[in-house]
Amino acid sequence: MLLLKGCSYVYTGEDLYRDVDIVIDDDGIVKDLGYDLRCTYSNTEVLDCRHRVLLPTLSNLHLHIVSTDEFIDKNCDDVELNLLKLYRTKDFSNEDLKDIIEIMVKEGIDEIALFAPIDISRIEELAKTGIMIYSGSIAIVHHGVELIPPIDYKPSYKSIVKVLNIVFDPDISLEGLRELKQILESLDYDLAFIHLGSRKIVFTFRKRFSVFPIEWFYRNELLSHKIVVVHGYWITNWELDAIKKHNSFVVVTPQATLLNVCGSFTPIKELMLDQHIGIGTDIYTSLKRELMALIYMYRYSYWDTHFDELKAFNIATISLVRRARKTIGLGSKAHILITRMNKAMSFRNARQIVKAYIENLLIPEKLILGNNTVELS
Repeated sequence: MLLLKGCSYVYTGEDLYRDVDIVIDDDGIVKDLGYDLRCTYSNTEVLDCRHRVLLPTLSNLHLHIVSTDEFIDKNCDDVELNLLKLYRTKDFSNEDLKDIIEIMVKEGIDEIALFAPIDISRIEELAKTGIMIYSGSIAIVHHGVELIPPIDYKPSYKSIVKVLNIVFDPDISLEGLRELKQILESLDYDLAFIHLGSRKIVFTFRKRFSVFPIEWFYRNELLSHKIVVVHGYWITNWELDAIKKHNSFVVVTPQATLLNVCGSFTPIKELMLDQHIGIGTDIYTSLKRELMALIYMYRYSYWDTHFDELKAFNIATISLVRRARKTIGLGSKAHILITRMNKAMSFRNARQIVKAYIENLLIPEKLILGNNTVELS
């Protein structure tokens, strides 16, 4: 077991605690959280966390990888990555894969959803690192539908999630929609990512079929807890109600949203009411920068929303595949980020801590991911 002693501040994802101890058992589960636990757990390894802030790790729910160099250049500062969507848009050599795996482990990435066909030998290399792998298939919608079947994975892998990745093309045909409906009705899948694209695509779809894309899913009884909407640049109020009613999920990518639309944003405030929302980095950028863009975009540009750092942080601590927010609490898996406390800042509430973290005033020191501790030097 491991005792995190004297944590100056612990933000659980819900509440803020000061000067507390946390005990993590050998299975990487938070066993106890309280004051002066050293006597109760006298034979436990102790990690001094005075002048440290503990936060749940963040979850990046949407990231494209084009090449090793770009991944290294653009994402090496993203130590808070937890769940990584891996797209393969170019063939990787074995050396490329080794480089990517090394970066993933160093940066604390412990869960990967593979959304592209990669051969078994390369997946085995990933599995050897202890990273949890989710795997699936892709459905790409253009004029019709191209379905790439999933690889025949071995039972030795920790978890398998069959995933559909559906990208709307501006020229999608009625026949393509019918094929998509047949796939969603007949195929056994766990999650379906629906990429709506730009505002232009959404309105082109409406002009052609007299309904918005999400409305089409609703009318065809396809909305469910398995549906994940990516880039919801334009969502009407009643579509929001349908999303929440069917426990569907929305992933926002703030900087891509700023690049693709003018004044029309996903209604975060309403979606936050049921926490069915996550954050991703669709373009090559840091997740911290995405959080800052999210805050600024909705605080200053969208209706009367009072959107603060704490709400943004809650969005970023959601795990999509498990459908549960990452928190620090009894019985939860220990996915914890330990940061040095900036002594010049007055930590009066959770919002200031989150703000300091997002603005990179706190320097990450180490990640505790389950029963593994990752030093960040």
